[in-house]
Amino acid sequence: MKAASCAALLVFCHIGAVALAAESLDISSVERRLNANDWQQVEVGRLTWHGGLELSARSSDFGGLSALLLSPDGERLTMVSDQGRWFAAQLTYDTDGNLSELEEGQTGPLLGPDGKPLDGKTSQDAEGLARLSDGAVLVSFEHDHRMLLYPTAESGRAADTLAGVPRVFAAPEGLEDLPPNDGIEALVALDRERVLALTGVTGGAGLYRGFLWQDGQWHDLSLVAEGKYKPTGAAWLPGRGIVLLERRFSLLGGLSVRMREIPLDQVAPGAILTGDEIAVLDPPLTIDNFEGVGLHRNGAGALLVTLLSDDNFHFLQRTLLLQFAVK
Repeated sequence: MKAASCAALLVFCHIGAVALAAESLDISSVERRLNANDWQQVEVGRLTWHGGLELSARSSDFGGLSALLLSPDGERLTMVSDQGRWFAAQLTYDTDGNLSELEEGQTGPLLGPDGKPLDGKTSQDAEGLARLSDGAVLVSFEHDHRMLLYPTAESGRAADTLAGVPRVFAAPEGLEDLPPNDGIEALVALDRERVLALTGVTGGAGLYRGFLWQDGQWHDLSLVAEGKYKPTGAAWLPGRGIVLLERRFSLLGGLSVRMREIPLDQVAPGAILTGDEIAVLDPPLTIDNFEGVGLHRNGAGALLVTLLSDDNFHFLQRTLLLQFAVK
């Protein structure tokens, strides 16, 4: 058999194995309000409430969701967990355009470059997602700090899955030396084939360490650490910049969530990123350990931001999917 034919056969075999690995998943949802104590509250900062759901599924694999991607129309959702799985679903909306429920759930294991499911916590802990211009998806991992690039799917529902066999993507210098739980927390694809990666590691100057993929190589940059908030996710706002998701937690202060908008003109090699506050979400608002953020425009042209929380597979935490319009 010719080499080209052998290669084609290997690809076919991988695709067949992936198809068998994908499973249907019934994801249940319960409606939540912005403020359970005051149903009339629909605004916080520059955000207006557009619906919220608490998610669950009859599967021990469901949970620990650390990042999300949205289709441009906001109708398809792709997520990854810190136990090495991907999830995909259809989002539905009510007549007022508010988030209603999830349908057509799918799940499967994230594969390694060898075509086998990732094995063990140190290799499975997916934290960031970025969809590149050709449709391929870059995934960042903690513990075993690295980046894998999952190939572009063909079309339809398959385009929302991460069922393919990835290849290793060049990692920033020194990434492997970061603490196990403070690797790349926020990952986002920008314009001109650029990718921004922000870690949870601060230096003595009060700056979070970050990296910018530009012109085929990684460059260092930093994010100003304000108010002990830690970056957990980021989304691309075309033509304007980045929406950054941050979280703060302490035993005395409790949990707080913040969003900042970082202007596009700040993002450059060696830059120190700051940005303007969009909103701060504190109790009694409906919040949890938010780590995923996505943006899309609805049919009316409104810019919507979607937040996803990681329940850490803990019974006291929740998997929340909240949506807001951004003023």
